Amino acid sequence: MAGMINKRRTIEYCWVVREVALDTEELVCSEKSAPRLFRFIDDRFPVIAERRYKFQLVRSAYCIDTDNLMDRQEAELVKGEDGKYTLPDNFEYPCGGLGVKVPGSLKQALKRAQK
Repeated sequence: MAGMINKRRTIEYCWVVREVALDTEELVCSEKSAPRLFRFIDDRFPVIAERRYKFQLVRSAYCIDTDNLMDRQEAELVKGEDGKYTLPDNFEYPCGGLGVKVPGSLKQALKRAQK
């Protein structure tokens, strides 16, 4: 059928650290697991005063048939008063707009990684 959208896809999650400047962002670290992300953070930080970092969970959906990126959403980790990071309820699209729910299993993985 013409115009049908192929819903067959694979979803990948990646924990990332981005260095943020006035007008650019540079990827510093990309990890498949939350514990490895926090080992990277513990090894490289405290943060240098002039630099700002953004910690995120990125959700990428790839077409199974072509391996092309179909969709990308981000959830920024938020540091609480207790110094622990949490995830929001939903991902967001880079250009704005609400995305899908952040899986509870990934929220739990983040909690366990910070113990």
